[in-house]
Amino acid sequence: MTIEELANLISKAAKVAFTEAHERYGEDQLIGYSIISHDTADSCFPVVATKNGCANYEYGSDSYFLFTQVEWDGSCDNSVFYKVNEEIGKLYDLGDYEQDPDWHNKFREFVFESNVRGLELLIDEGFFGTEEERNKLFIAFSVSDSETSETHLPNWVKRLNTESVNAKYSSSSNV
Repeated sequence: MTIEELANLISKAAKVAFTEAHERYGEDQLIGYSIISHDTADSCFPVVATKNGCANYEYGSDSYFLFTQVEWDGSCDNSVFYKVNEEIGKLYDLGDYEQDPDWHNKFREFVFESNVRGLELLIDEGFFGTEEERNKLFIAFSVSDSETSETHLPNWVKRLNTESVNAKYSSSSNV
């Protein structure tokens, strides 16, 4: 499986999950879209952030809420990622430390890049709206409990968001 093949699978699953979120919360309530993975990269799942969740967030600033996907309030139908996670599991099972001691790092980078690319495909097709509409959204791929928040996340945010959103993210105390 190539990055593009996995990215296409992720994009299709994310589109279904995020469309369901539009219907559940109302498109005008949504302020963030993300796919989150675990540090081991063995699975991923979609989440959304809502204006209501941000308004009721008690543990920090609006920026902290928006730029910290694990705090987001909007659940998505994770079952649509079953096929994605099944494919990721198959790829994981092919790993072999004896053949390549660095296989897991390569696997992680493969899965992470596939997720970012999957979100880019949705951006390219206009799923998240025009640039003006995207100026009001935060789109991210993130990894829970990982060093990637310092090593990868800034680049991913830059790739997935408009200049306006990137400026807000850069000026946030979370960076």
